[in-house]
Amino acid sequence: MGRDVLASRPGPWRLRAGKTAALGIAATLAACGGGDGARDPADIRRVKLTGARRLVLDGARVLDDGAPIVLRGVNVEGVTEAEAVDLAGLGFNLVRLRISWEGDVRDDDDPTGLSARARADVDAWVAALVAQRVWTVLELRTDDETANDAALYTVGSATFRAYARVWQYLAWRYANTPYIAGYGLLAEPSPDKTELSEPRAALVAFHAALMSTITDDVGDTVTPFFLGPMFNYDTLQYRFDEYYTAHAARRGRLFYAVNLLMPKPWIQDGTAPDGSRPAYPLTPGPVSFDALLVPDEGEAPDALERIFNHRREEPENFAKLLGPSFAEWYLSWAIDFASRHDVPLYVDQFGAPVEARGQLEFERDLIATFARHGLHWARWSYNAGQASRKVVGNEAVRALYADVLGR
Repeated sequence: MGRDVLASRPGPWRLRAGKTAALGIAATLAACGGGDGARDPADIRRVKLTGARRLVLDGARVLDDGAPIVLRGVNVEGVTEAEAVDLAGLGFNLVRLRISWEGDVRDDDDPTGLSARARADVDAWVAALVAQRVWTVLELRTDDETANDAALYTVGSATFRAYARVWQYLAWRYANTPYIAGYGLLAEPSPDKTELSEPRAALVAFHAALMSTITDDVGDTVTPFFLGPMFNYDTLQYRFDEYYTAHAARRGRLFYAVNLLMPKPWIQDGTAPDGSRPAYPLTPGPVSFDALLVPDEGEAPDALERIFNHRREEPENFAKLLGPSFAEWYLSWAIDFASRHDVPLYVDQFGAPVEARGQLEFERDLIATFARHGLHWARWSYNAGQASRKVVGNEAVRALYADVLGR
């Protein structure tokens, strides 16, 4: 089937692309290849696309079978068949499926980069979601030590090659599986925490190389890429246009993500930085947020992320964050970026614990803000992390989302 492009790549990726098949969960996954297939270099093949159902990105519009769709979902860390039925029944049409390349999931001695158990788990999760026709973002992440290491973002390094092999496998495995919304290339990248002299440029090159190996080497030319800026998808980083301009040739496959994990620590445990437990909305009316970006003496005025992160903890400023106008201001950089480049944007994490006073009103206001700007979203979380931030087990939260989603 043409040139042996994968064999020319560093790393022992040795998989055979199997025959293709039509719909059917087990058949579809089996037809995508088979992670335990032959591993002789002569068996390496580019995947042959068979037209599996995919989202189409038409500028900022997202289309499903020609009709506009707003993706409204949740984060999951694994999902059972019963959970997939439940979240679809609540009305969620998107899942951000976190695949953690760390611990016993990571296997650098295996050509796929993943352990056999991890591959089987992801197959089962994807099958459960496809059965419910829930769109799935395969979101790859790694441990903090790796994510904060310059080697990950250095194209050609051993760490980068190992990470790229995982994406080669995932794209090969699921290229012909329906309802794959896209590939989340690296959850919350942080080259800013490394010793790299140009971390933003390194991240752009990192994303470009991953998109190239998925497109040119594996042969998946249609599935969207979900990506975002450094500082863990921080909205303020969207003031830099190179996150789009460097990838403009991929137009029609670029879907951008932004985090909204603010205000901390209220969204973590319901407290303010001083330990009090304020109720939302603490500042219900419009306010000015200019003070949040005023540098201290000697502080670089363009270091907006760092300025914001210490200014937001000041009592007079923190009070402003607990109001409905904060999300409009905070997301404005990402929204402007999406508007400038006519690309879709989604808030990939947001939400608060049940201990946070006014939590339900807070989340309802956020969703209203997303709707005003045509943003897609995925709440943190359905079944991952601390119990009080889940949909599972929190009936008031379930009721909120059933209402929001019209169920």
